[in-house]
Amino acid sequence: MSQAYADLSAAHYELGEYARARLVARQAAREAEACSVESPVDAHLLEDPGQCEGSEAEGSAILSDAECRVAGLAALGYTNREISGRLHVTISTVEQHLTRVYRKLHVASRSELPPKMLEHRIPKLSDRWAAGHSSAG
Repeated sequence: MSQAYADLSAAHYELGEYARARLVARQAAREAEACSVESPVDAHLLEDPGQCEGSEAEGSAILSDAECRVAGLAALGYTNREISGRLHVTISTVEQHLTRVYRKLHVASRSELPPKMLEHRIPKLSDRWAAGHSSAG
C-alpha cells in the first residue's frame, strides 16, 4: 500500500501539485512505518518546505503550487506571455505570481530566479535546471 501511495505522490509531483504530493507522501510514509518497512518516498517530499536547510531567510516563505509553476517556467526562460499560454491564465496573473515569488525569495530580477529556486529546493526546477546546467558555472 505504501508503494501505491508513493507512486501517487510522484504523479502529483510531476503534475505540479506539490502540496498534494507532500500530503500523499506522508500517507505513504505512515503506511510503511505501520508495516515496519522502509518508506518508498523521496525524503524531500516529507520535509517541511518552509524549513529549507541552509536557507538564510528566517522561516523562508514557501510558494503556492501556482507560484511554483509560474516561477519554474520563468526560470527556464519562458516569457510572461508564453507562461500565460502554457498555464491558461492571464498575463496579469503571471505577473502577480512573479511579484509574489520575487518578494518571497528576495529576488530582484528573473536572472536571479534559477539559483534561488535551487537554494530553496523549489520542486521541478531543482531537477530540470540542475540537470541541464550542471556543466555551466
